[in-house]
Amino acid sequence: MSYVASYVVIWWLLFFIALPISISEEEISNEHIYKKEVTNIRLVKKIAIVTIIAIPIAYGLVHYFDQFLLNQISTIIQ
Repeated sequence: MSYVASYVVIWWLLFFIALPISISEEEISNEHIYKKEVTNIRLVKKIAIVTIIAIPIAYGLVHYFDQFLLNQISTIIQ
């Protein structure tokens, strides 16, 4: 399994999970209009945190699946 492919898949999965977390909204009310407006989504911080978290997860999964496949092949050969 490729490190890059597994890292990209895990990164996107974690990023979309973290996307709705800690979004600040501001309520705006005029005489006739009431709405909520997003003021801060902290996107750069989310990208940095997801990047740091995805590296060891991807590395571990690649080694786990590679070892699993090697064990399967060795049992078939014997």
